Amino acid sequence: MANRIGRKAYLKGDEAKKWTFRSAWNSKLPDGRPDPDPYATTVWHSRRAWVTEAYANGGQAGNVAIIELYQDEQGRTIQESARGGLKLELDPKAPIPDVTVHGYPGEAGGRQLACRDSGIRREIAVNGPTNTRLRSTSCPTAPGSGGGPWADPATMRVLGITSDRDGGTGSVATETASPQFHELWNRVLKATRDTEARQPYDRPGTVSRLTGVLNTGVYCTASVLDSPSRTLIITAAHCLGWKTATKPEYSGEEVRGWTFSPASGRRPPSPGSVWQSTRAWVAREYTALRKDQRIEPSDFAIVELARNSQGRTIQDLAGGGLKPELNSQASLRNLTIHGYPGEAKGRQLTCPDPEIKQLRSHGGLMLESPNCYMSGGASGGPWADPATMRVRGISSTSSYSQVFSGDTTGPQFRELWNRVLRATS
Repeated sequence: MANRIGRKAYLKGDEAKKWTFRSAWNSKLPDGRPDPDPYATTVWHSRRAWVTEAYANGGQAGNVAIIELYQDEQGRTIQESARGGLKLELDPKAPIPDVTVHGYPGEAGGRQLACRDSGIRREIAVNGPTNTRLRSTSCPTAPGSGGGPWADPATMRVLGITSDRDGGTGSVATETASPQFHELWNRVLKATRDTEARQPYDRPGTVSRLTGVLNTGVYCTASVLDSPSRTLIITAAHCLGWKTATKPEYSGEEVRGWTFSPASGRRPPSPGSVWQSTRAWVAREYTALRKDQRIEPSDFAIVELARNSQGRTIQDLAGGGLKPELNSQASLRNLTIHGYPGEAKGRQLTCPDPEIKQLRSHGGLMLESPNCYMSGGASGGPWADPATMRVRGISSTSSYSQVFSGDTTGPQFRELWNRVLRATS
């Protein structure tokens, strides 16, 4: 229920990180004995949550929320572990079948109770003729039952979510076919394109395997480039320091201690080996930005990594590298954004967005993704086409529900790339 979360339409990071969901389908201990507390066997941690706009704005209708969960330690999603999920009934004209109301009332001592009702009816909610809810006079609810599904077991469709009691003898539910829920569901579908990377980390050459964590005193994301020297990674210029990235090249003591850890083949895909940096280059225009200029068109940096103790390069280990996209006519529809946002606790997230568009700003080019959100730590992550293995952008800044990048087809990146090739060839 939304009233367990708060009067905000969207919550993330510290606002949601302490919430957990305990699954009930693991009923045996590893030795085969019945689990005395099956609901504590698997704990799933939350990443983000959404509440209906109607409830966030102070109304009583629309008391429903949707929460996104991280994958478990084996890399499985909640739906994979549960072997399915309830489908939503979104048709307001659909007949109401016999429905079973589920919940974990406190009085049940941790057991899930269910109540079947063939007389559930649809009624108008208090705050408008277009907002509807469901009412059951046969199935009472108690504290702990809030948020339980009203589902048709024959079709595995959920029609409502328990939102309140009805004088102790019945209950009411927010209807999934109501406008309040439609608004919420559409917003969630748009936002959850960014999920944990699903590409195989144990296969060299994938975008996920080429992407890792850069530590320059702050944590960012970087990825391996395909280059003649086979020693280069690309990131955002501001990852080298908002105030310190004031010249176009760094070396020696200036880069001592900067490290890159590419994704490992383990699940969850925590960063693997550690590579030391030797030199770094920043787009020249970034070092001379005025306060009225946006940083995105020039927010590019390339870092050179030392060979490892066996004499191998980072590109040797990764099994390949991303090629910079220099063709301005190349399609933007197939780009996927990768990153290690701090809220993901070491997991790499991805977000494919077919609606990425190109913008012009202060003589430069930048990209906008209207459907992805990546928080701090994802800066420097690649915007890459997995089919062509070409990188078109690098995450620079983000807002409530969108993220911005420079465009590698713009003059700022071209200048940087040509300078780095001359220096490393």
